[in-house]
Amino acid sequence: MDDSYLIHESKEYLEYCLEEIIKLCEEVGIKVNRNKTQIVKLTHQFTFLKTKYNITENGKIIKRVSRCAVTRMRRKMKKFVKFYDAGLMSLQDIEQSYQSYRGYLGKKDSYNTLKSIDKLYHDLFMPRKMKALIDRMEYGEDLAA
Repeated sequence: MDDSYLIHESKEYLEYCLEEIIKLCEEVGIKVNRNKTQIVKLTHQFTFLKTKYNITENGKIIKRVSRCAVTRMRRKMKKFVKFYDAGLMSLQDIEQSYQSYRGYLGKKDSYNTLKSIDKLYHDLFMPRKMKALIDRMEYGEDLAA
């Protein structure tokens, strides 16, 4: 993984560390993107790996999912509908991806986002699940499978 962070109380020391890291990276042929590299106070909100971090005055860390990650998942779920309708993806595969994303959200302070994603999932896939269940009943398939 190429994402990392350093924590230290001195901004000057962090600037020194950044320059040393850049030198080391250049020696092995890695280019550091200075536009994406920042030194920020921990009391300010910052984003790392699509997660927004806030640290309260009493030291509590609040993690929220970034807006772009939620938008990406909403678009992905809508694509899943097209894939399912075209026979390229099963409901089981869609459910697995959705549950994985729910687990990711569950580790963050994103209750309202989770409710919103749950509603979208329900609206998109419950009619399809019901149709698949009815089709299985009509063909006399084992519903426990």
